[in-house]
Amino acid sequence: MKRDELPGIARVPAVGRPRGRRGATPCAGDRINRVGWNRVLCRALPVSFSAGLLVIPILAAAGCAGTKNVSTEIYRGDSIRVCLVEQQDKAGKTVSKGYAHPWNVEAATLKGMLESIRYRGTILLFQQKAQGAFPMPERELLLKPLQEAFSRATADQAVEFAFEHRKRWTIFQRQYRTDGLMFVKDGKLNCAFRNLAFEDVADPESATVAFEGDPTQAPSRTGWTLVPEAGQALVEPDSREFLGPRTFHNWIRLDLAGPWAPRPDPDAADQAAEAAGAGVTRELQGESEGAAFQSEAEIRRQLDFLEELHAEGAVPESYYRKKQQELLERMKAVPAGAN
Repeated sequence: MKRDELPGIARVPAVGRPRGRRGATPCAGDRINRVGWNRVLCRALPVSFSAGLLVIPILAAAGCAGTKNVSTEIYRGDSIRVCLVEQQDKAGKTVSKGYAHPWNVEAATLKGMLESIRYRGTILLFQQKAQGAFPMPERELLLKPLQEAFSRATADQAVEFAFEHRKRWTIFQRQYRTDGLMFVKDGKLNCAFRNLAFEDVADPESATVAFEGDPTQAPSRTGWTLVPEAGQALVEPDSREFLGPRTFHNWIRLDLAGPWAPRPDPDAADQAAEAAGAGVTRELQGESEGAAFQSEAEIRRQLDFLEELHAEGAVPESYYRKKQQELLERMKAVPAGAN
């Protein structure tokens, strides 16, 4: 695939709202797309000084030419957003992409495709088990909006998706952000992720930042990689940067001819355990029906668990201090002898 065939779509503001207000991610609006060019410029500099002197003016001139992205919203829910996005040049003319759109796909086929896309995270040198990139219930909620988007898309429009998946871990609720682009070309469904299960902690002390650029611009190093199965393949760049990744770990292609019937959800057991854990959470928090107060022993158990999560880096520092103070205040309020 040629570089000019890729969807040059700028990243949109983080998960659909100003910092601190939870909601769905908006689509890429009318915005000058310079994010991708800045990434290219930064990566081109280390190659060589002399080559950089030649490359920089060319790329800068191309970036200054300016393109913008025009979006059409298809669906917006509490935690899900689906749009159509096309790129326009400075004169307002739509940039040709040559996608095989519109694409009328059966719900069962699309569901099977989404279920088959899996990824594996890496912590230090240890690889985690592969898990679905589109978890429940967001996967089911995305089906109809994605079907409508593909049926309405033109040959120059990509489908942009975004969702937030919420998990409850005992006394805490975690929120994970996933977004990216989809388009059909050369008999394959392309799915390129900007962020995948990125924990949006909304913590000013956190050093982690969500990716905001074009997921098809150039391979980048991430803490996770998509895991291709039968009928799938990771995308290889037209040219590889010096010491850069050999493949796009975030961009996968699915053969439309493959058998994509829905299959048993491999994450069902984890999700069932998560649902069952909600009752345990209420019990630990003293929210069980009829519970008038918590004993000192119960509060100490919560404090110990909070310390474990903090030691593992599972909660941000600001949240840890706030919750610790709440538990200590609750302990002071326990009546004498109520142990």
